[in-house]
Amino acid sequence: MRAVNEEQYTKFGKYFPFAVGAGSGIRQASVLKNDNKDLMDYGKQVVVHIDFAYFLKEIIKESFIDDAWIDNEYAEYAMMHYFYRNGTLDRNNITICQFNMEIHGPQDNVNMKETFRQFLSRLLDDGRYGIFRPVKGGHYRLFFLNLENKKCLEKYVL
Repeated sequence: MRAVNEEQYTKFGKYFPFAVGAGSGIRQASVLKNDNKDLMDYGKQVVVHIDFAYFLKEIIKESFIDDAWIDNEYAEYAMMHYFYRNGTLDRNNITICQFNMEIHGPQDNVNMKETFRQFLSRLLDDGRYGIFRPVKGGHYRLFFLNLENKKCLEKYVL
């Protein structure tokens, strides 16, 4: 699968052969096992993980991000606190103007449901990100826009 991903992503950007998420290390991840998008056959695989803030700041060397697309097969729950006021991104002086996050449905998992509820509630309380056009399909697809940062507002709203 790595060869397929590398071929796809190098057409428009740089390919990084690791997972980006909440923390660095070597651990299991849910990975698409084949290149047939119709089958969507996922399995567990041990992969190198790089912390999201470290990836932005130290590897791609950017602290102002126009748009981040986050789809990390249930690992998004561990990243939710990054976006809170005084969260990991703030502590690393990283600004994200907008981010799209696919949140895999918590089904009957009470802890995941509560984490999801806290995430949305906290973002609303923080007042930084507006939440736009939630879409419920197989998963929740949410679009967030930074309404606090002047540069983001000038770029996307004003």
